[in-house]
Amino acid sequence: MFNPHQLELFQAVARYRGISAAARNLPYGIGQPAISNQICALERLIGRKLFERRPFRLTAHGRLLQSHTQPFFDGLPALWAKLQAEPAEVLHLAADSLLGEGWLPAVLAPVAKRFPATRCEVRTGTPGQLGAWLAAREVQLIVTTGHRRPAGWRSQILARPGLGLWVRTASPITSAGWFWQQGRPSQCLIGPAPDDPLPTIFQRGLRALQVAWVAHLRADSATLIHELVRQGLGVGLGLNLPEEARPAGLRVLPLKHFEPVPVSACWRPPLTPALELLLSTLRRVAGQRWRGDCRAV
Repeated sequence: MFNPHQLELFQAVARYRGISAAARNLPYGIGQPAISNQICALERLIGRKLFERRPFRLTAHGRLLQSHTQPFFDGLPALWAKLQAEPAEVLHLAADSLLGEGWLPAVLAPVAKRFPATRCEVRTGTPGQLGAWLAAREVQLIVTTGHRRPAGWRSQILARPGLGLWVRTASPITSAGWFWQQGRPSQCLIGPAPDDPLPTIFQRGLRALQVAWVAHLRADSATLIHELVRQGLGVGLGLNLPEEARPAGLRVLPLKHFEPVPVSACWRPPLTPALELLLSTLRRVAGQRWRGDCRAV
């Protein structure tokens, strides 16, 4: 097989029309005898003479070799510039839209500061969409409600926030128990998509209370659920967010005796330094946001 260094030296000899001229013009120090030895080794490998020395003239085989290798070596400066312009790493991340997006900047900021050449591409979606992106290997890390771990992936439960019912600030309702007294609440329940774990956990808690209440309006993001509640279209089902993260104009009624909701991260090894920093920041932010426990699995 070809030796790339020998091909580089041959290109220099062909460009500068001689071994002595090539030795003078190459950007790194190499003597004329060393170039001559490498060119002779290349000719022995091919079994053909590549050029006449005096006067300099490429042979037919030399011209053939030059025509095939010159575009590669001529394109190296442009390739170098492109590689320098491209980000050192691209992180493909996805988050459950029900978690809201207010916490993402706090997670991404340390990565942007420490790895400025790294580009992060973030998308949000339902648990079903996140699962499809995982299966297609379109993302390296997801943050979602529930807990899933495909074969070959790692996962960790970051926190276990409780459920809550969202009502407008002006609502006279002060606790979730007000709904349980009705047995079959008449208010419109606004909930997430059916493939989200929250409706399943909520319905288990309702059965224990012997209450029947199903969502008649569904939305695929926390932002949309909150806006629908704000517009007076019903009561929203979601996570019990901390005070500083609660949307304006709304109050949350904690569902204290319902199961908590696992919020987990799932990632594909190996961890690059940027991805490892992202994950460690995610653990810290999740702990601060929901004050839940963390457990690797």
